[in-house]
Amino acid sequence: MNVKHVVPIKRRETFIAMVLSIALLASMSPTIIYKYNFFYRLAFPVAGLVLIILKRNVVNIIMSRNFRPLMLCLIIFTLFFIIAPEKYGKNCSITYMRGSILFICGFILRNNPKYFLGFVVAICVILVVLSYQMMGGGLTSQHFFSRSVFILAAAANMGLGSSEGFKEVLTNFVWYISFAGLLLASLFDSKSKWLRFVSVSLFLSILFFSVRSMWTTPVLILVFGFGIIVISVANNRQGRISVKQIRKFFIAGLAVFIVISIVVTISNQSTSGEAEVKFNQLNLIFSRLILGQGNFSEWDSATSGRLRIIPLSVNAFLDSPLIGGGNFFKISGHSALIDAFAKFGLLGGVPVVLILIFYMRLALSLAKKELEFPYTMSACFSLFTMFFVISFLNPIFMTANSEGLFFVVAGFVSGRNSL
Repeated sequence: MNVKHVVPIKRRETFIAMVLSIALLASMSPTIIYKYNFFYRLAFPVAGLVLIILKRNVVNIIMSRNFRPLMLCLIIFTLFFIIAPEKYGKNCSITYMRGSILFICGFILRNNPKYFLGFVVAICVILVVLSYQMMGGGLTSQHFFSRSVFILAAAANMGLGSSEGFKEVLTNFVWYISFAGLLLASLFDSKSKWLRFVSVSLFLSILFFSVRSMWTTPVLILVFGFGIIVISVANNRQGRISVKQIRKFFIAGLAVFIVISIVVTISNQSTSGEAEVKFNQLNLIFSRLILGQGNFSEWDSATSGRLRIIPLSVNAFLDSPLIGGGNFFKISGHSALIDAFAKFGLLGGVPVVLILIFYMRLALSLAKKELEFPYTMSACFSLFTMFFVISFLNPIFMTANSEGLFFVVAGFVSGRNSL
C-alpha cells in the first residue's frame, strides 16, 4: 500500500499524538521507572488503546512502506521469544512493540511540525529538570571527581533511597538526554528569538550535565551530532557551491570548534580522580583520534577497553552465525550492532542494521530537499547517524531508553516523507 494515500490527519489527533509522545518518553525516565513503575508499565498499553480508537489512521500507517522495517523486526524478535524464550528473552520483542506505538505517534505529528517542536521542548525540559535534580539542584557540587560517587548522590537526590541497579538506569539517562539535545536544533526553524534562546539554553544545560556526569559517549553525541546538523543545514541543496554556502560552511565549522572548546575548557577544570581520566579521554579523542592518529592502545583506552571485549561477540556470532547463541553465549555487552549478531545471528542482526540505515537514509533524503523545516530534518538525520555510529561501541539499541526517541523520530520522518 502506498503511504501517500493515508487519510488526512486532524489537528485534534496531532495534539493527542504529541501528548502521548511526551507521556510515554517521560515514563521512561529514572524517577518513573524506579518510583512509579506501575505507571511506566501501564503507559504503553493505554497509549496503544488510544491509538486504536484513532484506527482510521493507524491501520494505514501500519500498512505503509516506511513501517515495514519496524514490522519486520517486531515479527522476527517475537518469533525468537516464542520459539526459545529462555534463550532469547522478551526484551527485544518488547522494544519493537513499544517502538510501534511511538512510531505511530511520531507519524501523526507529520502534518504540523510545530507539534513536533512542542514535543521536543517538553521532553528536553523534563530531562533537564531531572538532571538538575540529580546534581542536587545546583551547578557546583562535591560529587564531581568520581562517577560512583555521582551515582550515589544522584540516587539520593532523586529520593530513591538505594542506588542498587541505578548505574544502568543513569547510563541510559545520559544517552537519552544527549540524543534529545540534538533535536533542540529543530527550534531554529521557528522565527521566534525566544524559542531559539530556549534551544541554546537547554542544549548548553544538557552539554554541561553530560560533562559533569563523566560519561564520554553523551559528550561525543552532542558535539559530533551538532557538527552534523550545522553542516547539513549549510549544504547546498541544489548541488552547487556559492559564496553564501561557503560562508555557511565556515560558520558551521566555527560553531563546532566553539562547542568543542567549551567541552575541553570545562574538562580542564577537573584535575584529579576519575574525572581526570574521563576528561583525558575527551582531549585524546578531540586532539588526535579524530585526525586519524593514535595506535590501537590509544583507541582502546579512549573507548574504555571496548575494543578488547568486542571480539567476544564476534566469536559468539561465528559459533552460531544463523540464529546466534542468545543468552547462552558470552558477549561484549557494549556494542548494540555486533551483540545483535552474536545473540540472534544473521536472522536478527541484519534487520537491526536495516532499521538503523533505512531511517537514516530517509532522514538524509528529507534534509536535502526540505525547505520549510531544514533544521528539523537535519536534527533528525543527525540523531539517526549518531545512533548508528554509537551503536558500534555502546548497547544503546534494544537495551536503553534512548531508543524511544529513535522510534518517535522515525515515525515523524516517515510521515514527512509521505507528504
